[in-house]
Amino acid sequence: MNKIRVIICRVDAEDAEKMTEIGSYDMPEIALSEVSREMTLDEIEQRSYEKGNAILKGVVQAQWAEIDQELASQYRQRFPPSGGNE
Repeated sequence: MNKIRVIICRVDAEDAEKMTEIGSYDMPEIALSEVSREMTLDEIEQRSYEKGNAILKGVVQAQWAEIDQELASQYRQRFPPSGGNE
């Protein structure tokens, strides 16, 4: 059976076709022999929910890293290092 994979990419501001993968998550596989027919949908929903939370956490961390990098860059531009002659 094929897998489903969610990929998180950074998209270049100047060229939307230029992407850098920063994370990937495989959706959980479910062996139908391991769950009863009555519980299959519930099991798929629960595993997908758990994986979805992990994916969202990765997205938030990646977004925060981008924001943090931009803010640090802006700070460095406003307060460049001194020559140390003070």
